[in-house]
Parts: sequence; C-alpha cells; structure tokens
Amino acid sequence: MKKIAVLSPPEIPLPVKSYAGIELIAQDFATSLAEKGYEVYVYCNHDKGSLDKVTLCNYPEGFDFIRENYDYTFDFTHQKAFAQNYTAYNYAATVFLTDRLSLVNDIFPTKAVRDEFQPYVKDAPVIYPGIKNVYEYRKDKSGYLLFLGRIAPFKRCEIALQVARLSGTPVIIAGHVGRFSEWPNPNYATEIKAMCEKQEGAHFIANPTLEEKKELLAGAIATIVPSDWSIINSKESFGIVAVESLMSGTPVITSGDGGLKEIVTEQCGAVCISLVEYLDAVEQAKTGAWKPEECRKRGEYFSSDRMADDYIKFAYEMRRRW
Repeated sequence: MKKIAVLSPPEIPLPVKSYAGIELIAQDFATSLAEKGYEVYVYCNHDKGSLDKVTLCNYPEGFDFIRENYDYTFDFTHQKAFAQNYTAYNYAATVFLTDRLSLVNDIFPTKAVRDEFQPYVKDAPVIYPGIKNVYEYRKDKSGYLLFLGRIAPFKRCEIALQVARLSGTPVIIAGHVGRFSEWPNPNYATEIKAMCEKQEGAHFIANPTLEEKKELLAGAIATIVPSDWSIINSKESFGIVAVESLMSGTPVITSGDGGLKEIVTEQCGAVCISLVEYLDAVEQAKTGAWKPEECRKRGEYFSSDRMADDYIKFAYEMRRRW
C-alpha cells in the first residue's frame, strides 16, 4: 500500500465544519484516495475530530520527515515551501492564483489559472478539483435566488442584491463573515447586511452550517456567483460554490470570472457580463430553462473521486516534469 501525504493550507482547521475553500478540496481529495486503498496522511491545522480512513496530522517542524516517510506528496498549500525538498518523482503541487509555483510538478485547477502563469508553464496539466457530493438534490425549487460564499468585496454580493431587486425576486445572502471576509474592506459584511435589511425580500445569513448550506442550495431557483477579483488584481481560481450548487440540481448564474466559466455550461446556467444578461438569466431560471438533472450531471463531474483518479494517473503513470 502506497503512503501518501496531502498538505492542506493551515489557515482553516480540518475536519471542515462550515466555510472552507482549498481546505475542503484537500480534505475530500484525501478521503477519496483513502477509499481507493491508499494510506493517506493529511498535514493541516488539525482541530478536534477525525476523518474516516484518513490520518490528520499537525505540521512537523522540519520538511525531511514528510519527504522521507511517504511515497508521494500532494501539496495544496499556498507557499509551496516543501517543493525545494522534492524531486519530480514524489511530489506534485496544485497552484491557485493566490499561490506560488512549485517549479517541480505544478498542476493547475483551471485553464484560466494556467494562462495567468504563462509562459512559464506552457502545456502544464489542468486537473479540475473535486469535492464529495454530500448535497441534497431537489427538483422542486422555492423561488428565491441565492448568494453563497465569502462576504467579501471581490465576491460582489451587492450585484446579487441589485439583480434580485430589479427582477422582483427574493434573495438570500449567506456566507462567511469574519476573518476571511475582512480584506480589503473590513466593513463590507456589515454594509451588505444593512442593504439586506433595507431591501424587501432580502435575507442575510451569517456563517451558515453545512446543513443550512445544503438546504439553501437545494431550494434556490439559481445560485448567483457574480465574482470579480480584478479589484484585487486577481481572478476566481475555481469556484466551489458553483459545483455545490450544480450538485444540488440548482443552476448557476455567474460572471464567469476566471475558472467559473469552465464550470458553468449552457446546459446548467449562464455566464453574464451586463446587468441585462443577469436579469435575463433570472427570468430563464424562473421558467425552468435549466433542468435539475442536467445541473446535477455537470456537478458530478467535479467529484473528488474523479480528481483522485486523475492525480494518481499523473503521479504514477505520466512521470513527467513540467
């Protein structure tokens, strides 16, 4: 049995309880590897709790311990500080736009991210991330729009509110408020909450639990993801909430920022540029233009099981240095 180390970002503890980004990807990826028969150890900010078949560990003081005790290491951390201790035959790193290149084996979560690092990574592999499908699939919707995610300026919650107001549609703004939503405007979440209180049919939910997220996603006529990371000179690297929505059978109306346009197809939502396009997409959602089964089918592609298969193929079959 091959022993594999997975390096998760240390910012958010594992097991994931509610809000998480790359940490959720790393966690679900590790669980899928374990289910396929690998002996998996995740180095992370280990909170109380455990994962089935996976060993959670806090980071050791030195790099050598991990390098010398595992057949392969998959690195999801932002800094890629471990890369210097490895060769191309026992290490690979997934690079998001907020990360550094490892310059050993870099894997990109979307074509949009890889394009941003050109010409240094020409022809490097794109392997789409995946998560566990723990979401409730529901065909009958409850008539509201949903924004779900970090309540931060580059997520543009105000666009969701504007689209809902102009289309006469109830809207729920739900997401993380706190440490990871304070930059670059520490007052943004408070401002969005106040906007919700003033707008008829708008509701604000801070820090929803996983069970609350499942219910919100399953009941929405569409999830609106109007991200624009250009205000911090970046792009959306992937878009987990879009996948969560599709797994719930709920279409996605999105700006298409960065990797989002690679997730959402014409069969499961709309990529919008103008306000008119957003409003048209809401009307389509109201009339059932996108079928829940098609949304679900698209969402299931972005599974951690498929991701694990692709990563193992890269690690143990391709044996290439990029």
